Amino acid sequence: MLSADDFDRKLSQLAIMANGGTSLEPILRGLQSFDFQAQVQEFVVANASAFEAVCPDGSQPLVWTQYHNEYRRLFDQQLDVILKHVQMDHETFHEFCGWLQECQENLDEDYELPDTNGLRAGEFYAFLEVLTSSENYDRFLQVMFAEVARQQSQQSVEIDVPVPEGLSAGDAMAVEYMGTRYEFIVPEGCGAGGAASVPGHSRGAGRARQLGAARALQDRARAGQAAALVCASRRARSAHRKHPGNAVGALG
Repeated sequence: MLSADDFDRKLSQLAIMANGGTSLEPILRGLQSFDFQAQVQEFVVANASAFEAVCPDGSQPLVWTQYHNEYRRLFDQQLDVILKHVQMDHETFHEFCGWLQECQENLDEDYELPDTNGLRAGEFYAFLEVLTSSENYDRFLQVMFAEVARQQSQQSVEIDVPVPEGLSAGDAMAVEYMGTRYEFIVPEGCGAGGAASVPGHSRGAGRARQLGAARALQDRARAGQAAALVCASRRARSAHRKHPGNAVGALG
């Protein structure tokens, strides 16, 4: 059990290790180190392609959760390295964070804890935010989507959009792609086993261009300009699928 005196001693020890920074610096530096950040970036780059998946009904692929668990493990392993460096086991660190929370809740935010090189009582939640950011699934998705957009910034992009049962040409449908909702019109001549091909756009212009491309697709379909869409039969492939055909749309 970490007593108040033990907590004070640990803060002082960390302040000595901080080389002029506050008592939290030795832990934060471990998470911000170049080698660890390079490892995280390598993981993100290698797995970004899995996050190009289209989500027609708003649900997300199970594999995204599996990748998030791997991402979290990277941070857990780095925390193990950090705690070994600062000579703390996980139980002690948990209690140490509990004491920091007590300081946050019971002391003035600007109160400087003694022998900590200027650590203020109100800094705990910011520290906790950095420490636990990898646990946040939505934030993880933002990281992965940003990498997908970076990789696609100089490319033309086409996506396969499954057409749900019961929809036909002219019907509206919505999908999620990279965290953004898009609305499409099922093109003329395309149904089960069919596909529509729409020219892609560069992602370099950013999210506003994505929305513009989606709206342009709607406008063309509503105006009856089906000539801009090329329908290609995929009935052979659909025989191996339980769901109906696909529409291919450009989100650029």
